[in-house]
Amino acid sequence: MVKTADVISASGFARMPFRIVPPTDMDHIIWAGDRSIIDALLFAAKSPREDELATSELVVIWGDYGSGKTNALKYLSKELRKAGALVAYIPRPAITDKPMWSLIVREVFSACFLREDVVRRLTRLKNWVGQEALSRVNEEHSGDDPQKLMSQKQSEIFSEILPEKPGFVEFLMDLVANKSGDQNWKFLTGSMTPKESGAIAGKYGISSEGMGSDHGATELLAYFVRVMTHTVSSPPGSDVVYLLFDECEGLNDLSPAGTQSILIGLRDLFNLATEHLFLALALTASDASELWGVFDEPLMHRLSRRPIAVPQLDPSEAKAFMLDIMGQNRKPNYQGAPEWPFSEDGLDAFVNSCPAPLTPRKLLVSAQRCVFQKYAAQVVQGTPVQAADVSDFADWGMGA
Repeated sequence: MVKTADVISASGFARMPFRIVPPTDMDHIIWAGDRSIIDALLFAAKSPREDELATSELVVIWGDYGSGKTNALKYLSKELRKAGALVAYIPRPAITDKPMWSLIVREVFSACFLREDVVRRLTRLKNWVGQEALSRVNEEHSGDDPQKLMSQKQSEIFSEILPEKPGFVEFLMDLVANKSGDQNWKFLTGSMTPKESGAIAGKYGISSEGMGSDHGATELLAYFVRVMTHTVSSPPGSDVVYLLFDECEGLNDLSPAGTQSILIGLRDLFNLATEHLFLALALTASDASELWGVFDEPLMHRLSRRPIAVPQLDPSEAKAFMLDIMGQNRKPNYQGAPEWPFSEDGLDAFVNSCPAPLTPRKLLVSAQRCVFQKYAAQVVQGTPVQAADVSDFADWGMGA
């Protein structure tokens, strides 16, 4: 039996090019073929930045199963993280048997945001608060106790950063200083007894509900976004906070209470975080009108842009996709034909023989079986997959 590694080597690839599911390792996510979809997403993702429109965005991306929505969100996540942004990619907003919005928000903090990264980002804000407070103390020339005056000035700044809940700014500053840090992080990420959560809430003047209710979780996440993206003289924690929700069609499989909880949570979060938040929701829908069957009217009316559709491919686009996906996975010193391990007419036959609808996933499934199973031996021997071979290969996209 021919080994996969031998076919990869004989084909001039550095790694398996026909990945049916985008890798979890974001470093190896690539974008192949038409860039209009990803460019539209990247353009929208810039909008909440301070140097752009500085307003939050709520975007929907939709398309057939296998059209590349997951790859689009993962690639977007990769590019945003490269630019230094704080990003949470949520594979599916149904994480428990009885999913509720508060559990998803907790998952964002516990599984998507690393405490060390959050502390590192907020350290910039804490340093600025200290410097600004000291500057105001020195300007006042008051006879009051300097330490007391410093505390007063810091409280003033907390109120300027988040007028509705200045105590939450102090909550995050203590998290950075590791003063009650463990308990404060647990308040955002883990289960606490009413006594524990009440003690923290009382200290900082925040809701004792914490992550225990949808409303409390929404407030905490919205306040976190606003503090994290607060613009100061030094770089902010993150220009924008990005929340990318994949497979949102799964909301239809939940109980009515679970679906409503998540939809209201998304809507309320968007309302509370009016600046510097980017929400992207991806789902399968065969027709644009079906979006209204997944997302309710209040949420749909909050979309900041028209839904971005991921269309089916025509044969020429499918060929360009295949050439691109193979090219990006070649060995650095590869000198062969771009169509290899297909012949030139073999690749044309491959994309033209694949039945509609043409999607990236169907092409990748078919190419994987064709090159790495059906004709693996001849590829290793140096013989390309010819048009006649492709015409005889009838297992196109089975199970895709």
